Amino acid sequence: MMVDVPLYGSPLPSSRIHSLGRRRAALWMDGWMDGWMDEWMDGWMDGWMDGWMDGWMDGWMDGWMDGWMDGWMDGWMIWMDGWLPSWLAGWLAGSLAGWLAGSLARWLAGWMDG
Repeated sequence: MMVDVPLYGSPLPSSRIHSLGRRRAALWMDGWMDGWMDEWMDGWMDGWMDGWMDGWMDGWMDGWMDGWMDGWMDGWMIWMDGWLPSWLAGWLAGSLAGWLAGSLARWLAGWMDG
């Protein structure tokens, strides 16, 4: 009797499962899946998490954050340190001069009219 058991992407156990009875095949498959999947998940996932993810997070992300972001922030801040004070000083001086000139002109116009 053939037993149709989903393997969920795991390697085929052996042809022995086809010669077992329905109940024994299911028990064998449960044991095989429990053992193989647990070991595979423990080994592969732990190795992947410890090796690839930790290495990627420690190496690439830290390197990127330290290098690119710090460089970008340093460059941007230098630009802001140079551009912003100059622009702000010019804008404030222009606005203040315009406001003072306008206020003085209105005051003089009022004084001369009356």
